[in-house]
Amino acid sequence: MDRYNSLDIHEKQRLERNEDRLLGIIMNNFIAFMIMMRVDPARIKSKARCMIGKSHIALDESANINKLIDSIKYLVILCHRIIGKVLKFYLIF
Repeated sequence: MDRYNSLDIHEKQRLERNEDRLLGIIMNNFIAFMIMMRVDPARIKSKARCMIGKSHIALDESANINKLIDSIKYLVILCHRIIGKVLKFYLIF
């Protein structure tokens, strides 16, 4: 904490942006994992929005995650098609 307090304002802002970017990446991976585990899209949306609210991430990262959440219906369809094709491929051989 002492080290953080000793930084100038630009370094603090840079660290906060990096933290927000990391949280955004984690949220994207979390949503992708839930899609692959075939979690109900409505439940994914509610969980992701709840986590966004609790994490207080920056507006730009929040906007990226919200775009992902808004397109979750199409991602679920696409993911299930890809998984189905991969399973068919492995069942043939």
